[in-house]
Amino acid sequence: MAGTAALISNNRVTIGFGVGWQKAEFNAMGVDFHTRGRRTDEMIEVMNKLWVGGVVSHHERFFQFDQIEMRPVPTRRVPLYCGGKSQAAFKRAAMLCDGYMGPGHSMNEVPQLVADLKRYRTEAGRGSEPFDIVVPILPIDVNRGVDDYKRLRDMGVTSTFLPPFDAGGVDRNRTAGLGRGSSIDDKKRMMERYAETILRMLE
Repeated sequence: MAGTAALISNNRVTIGFGVGWQKAEFNAMGVDFHTRGRRTDEMIEVMNKLWVGGVVSHHERFFQFDQIEMRPVPTRRVPLYCGGKSQAAFKRAAMLCDGYMGPGHSMNEVPQLVADLKRYRTEAGRGSEPFDIVVPILPIDVNRGVDDYKRLRDMGVTSTFLPPFDAGGVDRNRTAGLGRGSSIDDKKRMMERYAETILRMLE
């Protein structure tokens, strides 16, 4: 599905993932919780094989198949962004993926995070390759100013995101931001404010 979506969207698809944390979910599926990291690593290997196209086989610990061909294939490999807050997640992102997508970090955590990712990429011989670092900042603040975004850029973060329509408002007992029941006009006004006070100032 990811390969097809990438093909029909002219490669505007990126897969963000984590290995999972809730043991009950793995138990419900009859999958060993304690091998989830190694299984994920092998999944990445399998996906990369299939996205190249042609007939491929695979025989390793978790997955085995002979003479499989996936069609259609994307015109280039689908980028993978790994998330998580553990060193294992940082290593996986740096060594096997195209980017890191964090679950949320404070501004004070970002410098060490970027340093860890850079170190692991250097160790893997990938230090010169393109790599995205996507970090949402906690606590959520819909009124965060442009200086904070400039600091993130200077620290090495390439992208961030914020759920402005679900981060505040009376339905979340907050006085700032919008909630799920906000009007379209309210949402438009917040988008316009963000464009003028943040995006334009970062150009």
